[in-house]
Amino acid sequence: MKIKRSDLDWAVTQNILNPQQADALWTGLCARTEPDAKFSVTHVLYYLGALIIIGAMSWFITDAWDRLHSSVLLIVSGGYLLGFLLVGNLMWFKSQHRIPAGLFITISICLTPLFIYSLQRALHLWPHQDPGDYHSFFSWVNGGWFAMELVTLISGLIALRLYKFPFMSAPVALVLWFMSMDLTPILFQGEGSIYEQRKWMSLAFGLIMIAGSYMIDRNTKEDLTFWGYLFGCIAFWGGLTLLDGDSELSRFAHFAINVGLIALSLFLDRKVFLVFGVFGVVIYLYHLSSHLFEDSLTFSIALSAQGLLLVYLGILYNKHHDKIERHLTPYIQKWRPRKTQA
Repeated sequence: MKIKRSDLDWAVTQNILNPQQADALWTGLCARTEPDAKFSVTHVLYYLGALIIIGAMSWFITDAWDRLHSSVLLIVSGGYLLGFLLVGNLMWFKSQHRIPAGLFITISICLTPLFIYSLQRALHLWPHQDPGDYHSFFSWVNGGWFAMELVTLISGLIALRLYKFPFMSAPVALVLWFMSMDLTPILFQGEGSIYEQRKWMSLAFGLIMIAGSYMIDRNTKEDLTFWGYLFGCIAFWGGLTLLDGDSELSRFAHFAINVGLIALSLFLDRKVFLVFGVFGVVIYLYHLSSHLFEDSLTFSIALSAQGLLLVYLGILYNKHHDKIERHLTPYIQKWRPRKTQA
């Protein structure tokens, strides 16, 4: 629940609080919590500028960078990384510059793969095989990227531990997703279909990312897990959907898991699970309408009736919301993340 000053003013008009109590309560709440980041021109400029820098030094790197001598590339990438890290660290301790400081440190994390790549190229040291040009890092799956991803992951986790800036979790989650694909050829060299193995690896990594994000969510007040949940869902749901079996039983199992994702979105108060769960349910219903019941007139009518039933259940739940919450809260509250308990 978010409380505004207008809510306290309303409480005064209803004789719930007197003006002195409202002033004292508002002052205490403001001192206890940090102001929320607001959508403003300043924030748009901060994040847009940071994303342009990240893109310039990662996604949009051209072939010209790969033509640089390895030692030059190492110095340039290391200088950029160290510069953004030092400036971000100095600014971090000034509250009015906390957001650009966090973004600068995030940029240094995003520069880690380029720095490690240039170091490996200078030493001719690859854990699996030479992956080729750096600009392919974001488009080609290759076990040779694993060392870059591992170091980036470690540096990102250390930065999150020290600074607790939510956007820092974005490169950490992204590189974990990349690792789920690039680790497969290292673990299963020449064993079976690499395509099938990547499906299972993606599903497993997605589960690990979701579980890890949940544990962090349970033990931190800051929202550090949005990106972990997002990329965890992408990896898990993508692997699950591509594992679409031939039997109706396996398809129904996938449907049930997607319904579980919808329920999980309510428990964790995370819309990302709702989005993927709904997509999964719609895919299953489309399969039913286009294959099992393609010649049935009653399928659409029965499906509409189920939709109406769900709406009616929503009306009933809204009517008895307080009573249901009172009975359920003692059982589930201890397992919910802190921000959901608030």
